[in-house]
Amino acid sequence: MLHVKTAARLPAFILAIQLLFLTGCAVTPSDSQPPETTKPSLDPTAFTLDVQPVQFNGHTIAGQICLFLVTLRQEANASTEPVTLTVAAVGAEVPVKTAALKPGDVAEIVVLPLALSVGKTIQITLSGKRADSEDSKTITADVVEGSDDRRADAVALQGAFLTWLASEHPELNIGPATRWNGTMISPQWLVVSHYLFFSDEWEMHLEWHNMIPPHDWVRIDLRRRGKETVPSLAYEISSWTARSTPKPIEVPNSIWR
Repeated sequence: MLHVKTAARLPAFILAIQLLFLTGCAVTPSDSQPPETTKPSLDPTAFTLDVQPVQFNGHTIAGQICLFLVTLRQEANASTEPVTLTVAAVGAEVPVKTAALKPGDVAEIVVLPLALSVGKTIQITLSGKRADSEDSKTITADVVEGSDDRRADAVALQGAFLTWLASEHPELNIGPATRWNGTMISPQWLVVSHYLFFSDEWEMHLEWHNMIPPHDWVRIDLRRRGKETVPSLAYEISSWTARSTPKPIEVPNSIWR
């Protein structure tokens, strides 16, 4: 049993130990703050090339129009000076090898696989330079035997949409009189065929389901050239045999290549 006087002194003794412990652990405000560091200033000329596609949906054929979309990704306060874009290809022709790419622009780079590349892999390198900043992207694609044997079908299917768009959406400035250049894509895809059409203002991706009614749908999606990197409109004829009236559908979130 504790002596009465000793027991009476215990609370004060414990309090003294607690105060001593707290005093020993106390820290000054300067001890709790990390040392200040100076962040390096960002290079205003720095940028990154964004290229679409980085991979094709299948193979390519000789003479196919392989259209790449190139944009700049950079800080909001970065330079507004253009980037010099240079294109080089192994096994393919590049009609325009150099271009000036400004922030906010969508550059279109055409690459045409050569006949001598059938059975081989072509390589495309896109390089950008502005002051001391550089970036590059390299894409490869396999070239297979084949020819554009779907154009006649594609033109007929496209015609139905052109007539309807001219009537229902004149604001798009698309109609039977619109002039188009086209190319077959994804040649090894058989159940669903794909074709790309290009006017001065629009890229139209046409796809159709090679099945019996009522599953023989036809679809298009539209991208504004020079302004968009993904489609902004899409329509479908639910059955080609039944000549269904086109209707809006969900817009794809990427371009087809």
